[in-house]
Amino acid sequence: MRTSMRTWWSVAAVAGLGWAMAPAPASACGGFFCQREPMNQAGENILFSVEGDGTLTAHVQILYSGAADAFAWILPLPSVPTSIGVGTDALFEQLGYRTAPRFESQSRIEGTCRAEPSCPYGPEYDSAYPGAMAGGGAADGGAAGPPDVTVYLREAVGPYDAVVLGAASAADLFAWLDTNGYDIPDVSRPIVAEYVAARHVFVAIRLLTGVDTQEIQPLVLRYAEAQPCVPMRLTAIATIDDMPITAYFAGASYATSNNYSMLEPSYDETRLWGEGGSYGGGYYGGPGPGAPPGGPGGGFYGGPSAYYSTYVSNLVDDAGGRAFVTEFAGAMPAVDSLTLPDVTDLASVTDPGTFLRSIRERGFSGDAQLLGILTRFLPVPAGSAYEGSPSGYMNCLWGSYEGGAECGYTGGFDPAALVDALQRQIVGPRREAQDVLDRQPRLTRLYTTMSAADMTVDPTFTLDSGLPEVSNVHTATVVTECSASYFEWSAPQHIELPSGRSAPWRDGVTYLGSDEEYCMDRGAGTFSPWASADTLRETSSSRSVRPTGGGLRCAVGPATRSTGLVGMIALGASLAMAFVRRRRR
Repeated sequence: MRTSMRTWWSVAAVAGLGWAMAPAPASACGGFFCQREPMNQAGENILFSVEGDGTLTAHVQILYSGAADAFAWILPLPSVPTSIGVGTDALFEQLGYRTAPRFESQSRIEGTCRAEPSCPYGPEYDSAYPGAMAGGGAADGGAAGPPDVTVYLREAVGPYDAVVLGAASAADLFAWLDTNGYDIPDVSRPIVAEYVAARHVFVAIRLLTGVDTQEIQPLVLRYAEAQPCVPMRLTAIATIDDMPITAYFAGASYATSNNYSMLEPSYDETRLWGEGGSYGGGYYGGPGPGAPPGGPGGGFYGGPSAYYSTYVSNLVDDAGGRAFVTEFAGAMPAVDSLTLPDVTDLASVTDPGTFLRSIRERGFSGDAQLLGILTRFLPVPAGSAYEGSPSGYMNCLWGSYEGGAECGYTGGFDPAALVDALQRQIVGPRREAQDVLDRQPRLTRLYTTMSAADMTVDPTFTLDSGLPEVSNVHTATVVTECSASYFEWSAPQHIELPSGRSAPWRDGVTYLGSDEEYCMDRGAGTFSPWASADTLRETSSSRSVRPTGGGLRCAVGPATRSTGLVGMIALGASLAMAFVRRRRR
């Protein structure tokens, strides 16, 4: 079967979904493996480690969804790599968690709010409401290419069949790729020809026979080049609009682009902190709807911000479509959780349950990559109760202390081969990723979004010792405007943005009832921090009328900002005037 060629940064764009899954403690779902949906990550992540000796080490995360026999990936490089290996998604998870933009808020109270009455239920009642305050050996070289195509390297690398080749002409390169099963879209040929003319070599990979897409992991390449470059032009072949791109640079200094604009946002936009203070569904605010998991974050008190990507996209568009934002530049974050212990001593453990419990105790997470590797060596028996559910089968074996027969296991487990795969695909790559973080003193994180029309120039980068540090934490202050008309949680607020500009944040809602009535309404949930703004205003309006029908209560303090209450007061005034006129007649 012919495979289809995909460019190095367009794999995720073609598929639209990334399959990478962030590890989580297995105990959270009562087994080693949890049934979780793939994380939607239609974007690109890469880390360049600038080694200081004229070489780069690039960790490139490959995001792909589709059939294993349709997976293929090609990357142009300026020189033949001196080494090819596999990396770990955990590297990007750890760096992403520590360097993603955070939009945090401080709080300040001005004035004195109405004291909360001591209601019978108190904090115990409030707590019931969530919104209340509170590398492998060399393989067979395969069929020889045309005489004018040079195959520099072909070997098994982790789950991949990897080949490095160069060609004298684009036609020769295409002929070799076509002959060897790489189906190149016609639209990509002119762009590939430009890289051939620039004397680039090409790294082409596909999955080894019997390997599933769950085992796809980052590719790590080391090659002679002092200036990092992203071959963006190939990405334009198949991408999404405003595709998010995150590039990390580890080295002695901070990184900047040579040929793209570098933006310095003011972050003077209230939507980066949410849509304003709310009452219902979380008085303290929180992530906006549609916030991408694991993506650039922010939000009220540090949650994800749905608006951030749009904010950067607008800035990039205004700058002409080719620009980066420095999201973080500082000391390398302290990460000491990447390494895992060797498992070579488990090569003679033939009981699958004992083997699984042993690697679990050593910190191996029940993620998609591990599940893919284990399934290759411990396939689900045909006709068993777990057919179609590899995670269920592994959980059964993990909990089995009687040889796994109750799970359908009939023997044939080769622990030595499994140990070798775990060492090459998980233990070794995680150790090498930790070494990058330990040996490099500084880290830069650059971010942009791009559409196909703007991907006409490959961005290049360099380290510059004169660049300043950039924090990923941005702070605003939410000011509560207290008075005797408001409880603290219902008082109006404004937000003071990083520039010093103030903007409205939340309208206030007064409460004109008595303390006893407030306790009744709070207990009923009709005037409480977890009620909707409309419910608050309706309740406030109802309490503004005297129970005997004698008219409105007298308001204490400044007028409320509530439209409903103001309207009620105006209506009451009109009725009173009409009544006076009628009596004068």
